[in-house]
Amino acid sequence: MRRVPLQRRRSVPDPCTYDYAIVRVVPRVERGEFVNVGAIVSSDAESYLAARFAVDESRLRALDPRIDMTAVRTALAAIAAVCDGGAAAGPIGRLTLRERFHWLVAPR
Repeated sequence: MRRVPLQRRRSVPDPCTYDYAIVRVVPRVERGEFVNVGAIVSSDAESYLAARFAVDESRLRALDPRIDMTAVRTALAAIAAVCDGGAAAGPIGRLTLRERFHWLVAPR
């Protein structure tokens, strides 16, 4: 069996875990219907916290034609601001990444 010289061996990066939460819009709570509109992803090891959204207005309007899309966009922007941290997120923006993630995904 031939050995590969050390300089040619591939290094395997340390495994890194991520936590995530799916963001849903529930136009009418009493009906229990929802549309997934994005995700929040967090990794302590990578110092990473971000949210990404893709809102399908037609699907939301199919569930509730009177849905306030401005309110939906405002709520999603608030989630993104908390992920980014800083003054724009208010007092919550001063929390650590982990604390902000847990604040965002805490049951209401």
